[in-house]
Amino acid sequence: MSIVTKRKFVEHEILNDFVLPKPPMFIARITAPRGNNLHEAESESGERFLVSMTTKYRKHIWIKRGMYVLCEPIAEGKKVKAEIYRVLLDGNIKYIYDEGLWPSVFPLPPKVAPKPEYNIAEDLPPSTTESSSSESRNSSSEEQSGETDEENDGEEGKEEEESASTPEEDPSSMPGQKIYFSC
Repeated sequence: MSIVTKRKFVEHEILNDFVLPKPPMFIARITAPRGNNLHEAESESGERFLVSMTTKYRKHIWIKRGMYVLCEPIAEGKKVKAEIYRVLLDGNIKYIYDEGLWPSVFPLPPKVAPKPEYNIAEDLPPSTTESSSSESRNSSSEEQSGETDEENDGEEGKEEEESASTPEEDPSSMPGQKIYFSC
């Protein structure tokens, strides 16, 4: 198998094939790289040990601290107690969580964590009964001050005329002038 074909095969396996942990396998979190395809991992019980990466993943997948892996125990290992069977990405983690097999000790990544229920009623504007009562309060305060809407509109119109910008001040209002935004 050529290098490119192998890389495509590994990429397809990691991204598209979702795996559930079978009885001897377990989920671990990578805590630190140790070099030479060895990584320090932490199990559900909090035990720290070394795990080795299988040859099919070497030079094809980079594992960072905090990632989750599916490990298969090694019987003859003293320091290296498991081998990485699969690197778990967000899609596979969500699949394992939905099946109810995700360890409760490990927090879910933010992209996978279930979102809290959204209450749209909190974001809606006040209902018509509330707004009509606030309008009646505003009209009573205007009556007390002795001003009418016509007087208020006249004052606002003067302020708007004074604040109007001239083409020299605002380049976007000049004809033929284009403004470009960089992204």
